[in-house]
Amino acid sequence: MKYTDIQASGKVLKMSKLVFGGCSLTPMGNIENAFRALDRYMELGGNTIDTARVYGGFESFDNEDIIGKWISARRNRDKIILVTKGAHPPIGDMHSSRLSRECIFSDIDTSLRKLGVECVDIYFLHRDDPNMSVGEIIDTLDILVKQGKTKAIGASNWTADRIAQANEYALKNNKTPFTVSQIQWSLLKMTPRDMNDDTLVCMNREEYEKYLKINVPVMAYSSQAKGRLSKAVGKDYKVDSDYITKAGLSDKTELIQTVASVAQRLNTTPAAVSLAYITSNKLPASAIIGFSGLAQLEDSMSDPDLSLSEEDFCLFNNK
Repeated sequence: MKYTDIQASGKVLKMSKLVFGGCSLTPMGNIENAFRALDRYMELGGNTIDTARVYGGFESFDNEDIIGKWISARRNRDKIILVTKGAHPPIGDMHSSRLSRECIFSDIDTSLRKLGVECVDIYFLHRDDPNMSVGEIIDTLDILVKQGKTKAIGASNWTADRIAQANEYALKNNKTPFTVSQIQWSLLKMTPRDMNDDTLVCMNREEYEKYLKINVPVMAYSSQAKGRLSKAVGKDYKVDSDYITKAGLSDKTELIQTVASVAQRLNTTPAAVSLAYITSNKLPASAIIGFSGLAQLEDSMSDPDLSLSEEDFCLFNNK
């Protein structure tokens, strides 16, 4: 599997282009199924596990706790890139900030304890607070790096402009910069409204051009637009008109037909094509994959090194 290079305290983390989306563990239902999914992901060539303090939401199936038990059982901490996130707003009050030093310190300490590790490879802030200065936030994150609790820091659902401001401050003040970002990005374009959360940041043309300038790699979440493209194209590469109508995708019919055509020409799956749009993009990126069962996981990882041509990118970008 190909990799995305992430700078981390003078070293380079080799992140697999397809990332295990930890939020998919909850539908697994029990620890045995969760372990099977994590094992299968590694067998298929992946090396990066993405989780968050907020995932799971209840002690009986705490996401980080499950991953921590798997790491302990498999003794594979040195074989994985471990990513977690904190400072998520209170559930039900997404516009309340939790970016205080106290909240960030508390979240990462809880994550490390749950995961059973002393350090994660990348620690993300789940949201931004535009009312706070970037300096105040970077100063707090820099302490985490200097304390050895994380090797690198990332921004989740921050605009490219705010990341640029934060990194400018970090450079001027000898602090740790953001070296990776997580935003929603998929071939089937989505908006915060589509995701029912106006605190999210979705990739669009303006953000994309800014990312090319700030040279910060992206980890794309909801990278398959909740599986909509795969559901719209059958195994025989025929477009499912009924599903398109029910899913409210009638205005995307031409794009879906193009995905079906490209997948058939390349003898691959619609899932692989939609992920390759991210992983072979000129903007360095990895795609976080979500699934509800092993079959979906294997479908997503069926052609991990697929690259799209410039002609294919033009086809998609014009739809």
